[in-house]
Amino acid sequence: MKRVIISICIVCLVLQSPVDGSISQELTSSTNQFSVDLIKTILHEKTGNIVSCPLGVYFLLATLQQGTGGNSRGEINDALHSQPDETREACRNISTKYATYRERQVTLDFKTRAFINTTFEVKPEFKQTLVEDFKSDIDLVDFTSPDNSSNIINTWVQQSTNNRISSLFEPSDLPQDTVLAVVNAVYFKNFWLNRFYETENKNFSSTPDVTKEVPTMSKVSVYNGGENADLGAKFVHLEFAHTSDFSVLLVLPTERHGLNNVLERLTADNLISLLNYTDFKRVTLSVPKFQLNSDINLITTLPKLGVNEVFHGLANLTGIGDLPLFVGKFVQKAEILVDEGGVTASAATGYTVQQRSGRRYPHVEETMEFIADHPFLFFIVDRVHNLPLFAGRVSSP
Repeated sequence: MKRVIISICIVCLVLQSPVDGSISQELTSSTNQFSVDLIKTILHEKTGNIVSCPLGVYFLLATLQQGTGGNSRGEINDALHSQPDETREACRNISTKYATYRERQVTLDFKTRAFINTTFEVKPEFKQTLVEDFKSDIDLVDFTSPDNSSNIINTWVQQSTNNRISSLFEPSDLPQDTVLAVVNAVYFKNFWLNRFYETENKNFSSTPDVTKEVPTMSKVSVYNGGENADLGAKFVHLEFAHTSDFSVLLVLPTERHGLNNVLERLTADNLISLLNYTDFKRVTLSVPKFQLNSDINLITTLPKLGVNEVFHGLANLTGIGDLPLFVGKFVQKAEILVDEGGVTASAATGYTVQQRSGRRYPHVEETMEFIADHPFLFFIVDRVHNLPLFAGRVSSP
């Protein structure tokens, strides 16, 4: 039996047509390009298991884009591959679409909230775009007490992620010169359409020299999947019971321990080709259970995507307020649990601004083996918008 490395990344939704809460193909492409840039940068920065939420970063960087000017805005425009009016449209439509899931059997909470210092005069235009385009709630907070302000923000994060993430900011992250904190929270939970019933310990090779036994789920069923020669990988979509809008996309290098080669070849175009793929096969599937969590300091990551100026004294945040301002913190915490029943994933992303001083399948005959017995990437995929919501790497389940 051929052994291959699997990479799973959790991806968010892609909208195919620019109506009814969707985004255009051009915005889909630019949003996916940023997501791929971010995923590859994070995975090159860090070793071991990683989970991230690219869409959370995209959303918050887009809010920051609205409040910048000059070179600060130009850097963010280049990183997002979009102008401010384009990102407003994308974020407005995605927020509108995601809000509808609160009334359905799919568990997806996607929320943004701005915490504004009670003494800070934020530009009315910036506050308006937060509310209208990013569907953000607004709270007034007294930042003179870092303990109190961090408790207010962290309580909201905890509630918005169903207690999966208990805190995002430490009191030391919110000094008294903080004028604004903008936070996005995501909570996703759904059950497999084809539940796993067979779990047993199987070998997983983390590196060529390290192999261990891990709880591994196995199933033979009909899945949408195939092989992509450009990536040098097999892939398969695992579908959910109550919606076809999302799936988990597993990407498995055909070369054993070839994950780095897959990452080098990964582009927005071939990611979209995987998301749009529809060819069902009878798949012999084997994938480990895993639970991951990550803390990501985006102030070290985003400069590698060309975003530098907002974090320093040259920052131009004149669209937010008249004071001399800069971004003091930009962080993300994310976690995911994949087991026999389904997937639970959550993320909280935030930055601070400080003052300077049941479906039917076609008949199938083709078969495929997908044995995830060494490091892999994972994606949770929004099949409506074709955008990554979460992404990560499993090196040692």
